[in-house]
Amino acid sequence: MRGFNAIPLQVVCISETDTKQVGSSFNNKHVEYLIKSNTEVPDQQSEPTLSSVRRPPQDTPQGYCSLYTGSVCRKYLPSQGLVYYNFSTDGSATPINEQITQGLWKEVISSLLEPCRTAAETLLCHYAFPA
Repeated sequence: MRGFNAIPLQVVCISETDTKQVGSSFNNKHVEYLIKSNTEVPDQQSEPTLSSVRRPPQDTPQGYCSLYTGSVCRKYLPSQGLVYYNFSTDGSATPINEQITQGLWKEVISSLLEPCRTAAETLLCHYAFPA
């Protein structure tokens, strides 16, 4: 049986059998983003070895995909769309991308006038919370 390796996102891994379920809740763009490569899996009968298990680099951010629950970008992000939340290493309960967005909004965007303000808010939100 042929399979494919997936990019682990926290504890989420996509396997060949999961694609049908994932495809029903994500569009193909999301599935293609999650799938790193379509390569043959080593012998299915053997146990995985350290060399056959793909691990993310040590500097890979820790986070997860979920509905946006913050306040700053609520009107610019789709209410039913998923965004990526990145956790900081300082143990804060608020994801780092929400903290940075709040800080930039206070320092930069709140002082802008239209039409620059709306454009800057939209750009900031879509950059900070990739869909």
